[in-house]
Amino acid sequence: MKINIKNTKLLAASLSELDSLTNGTLTLTRKIQESLRALNPNCTNDDISQAQVYSNNLNPDISTEYITVNIDESLLSEAKAIIAKYYPNTKITNPFVIRIAINRYIFSLKKVPAPPVINHNQNIRWADNNNITYDPIIYTHGQEVSEIRAVYCITKISGNHEETCLYVGRSNSIYGRVFIGDCHIARMRNGTHIPSVQQAIQNKEHLHIKILELVPLLNDHPAKDAQRLASRENYWIDYYQNLNMCLEQYPEGRWN
Repeated sequence: MKINIKNTKLLAASLSELDSLTNGTLTLTRKIQESLRALNPNCTNDDISQAQVYSNNLNPDISTEYITVNIDESLLSEAKAIIAKYYPNTKITNPFVIRIAINRYIFSLKKVPAPPVINHNQNIRWADNNNITYDPIIYTHGQEVSEIRAVYCITKISGNHEETCLYVGRSNSIYGRVFIGDCHIARMRNGTHIPSVQQAIQNKEHLHIKILELVPLLNDHPAKDAQRLASRENYWIDYYQNLNMCLEQYPEGRWN
């Protein structure tokens, strides 16, 4: 995959700083290789076949306008996924991946911590302000977002710490199911979640979202993987309904 990166003042400054940290020993190709390797240790020299000035008439040390990189598409996808953890909800274009990779490589050479992860997701802020908590494995402030494939539940916690399960769900991305798009927190905010959840919010009761069971993706067959997740969700719904909980929950995810 060919990527054209415009050599802005910011990128030029980063490349210049990288030169000073490495005593000018890295070629342009090596700068990009080492930066991507800092994100993904599996990156090899074979992953990047070319890094050059967009026009052969330009001297890269003087007036590079564009840098052209031919990069393995699977490596680029991995790099995007890693960067997405550090910069959640950011639209990551291909040139942006290279720029961020270079800057993170600079931080690693300086042996200083990378910039803190600042999550601007308003659903998280709303949950924090409305007595809604969640397991740290789903999200922890200041840390990267992890992709969790699991069965989860929304519970109400009373003053004596007794838990009542109100809803059981499943997802390939628990963080996304709870906090992104038409998610649980969004439905709580706009008043369209199940009645017991909305009643708890109205009464300012403590709700907690917790992981019931991690369900690994085995990649042996798409139907098998989907069925494993659905089966474990059904198990937990049965478990709680036998305790007279989750009684608003019907098959196929309906609640009425």
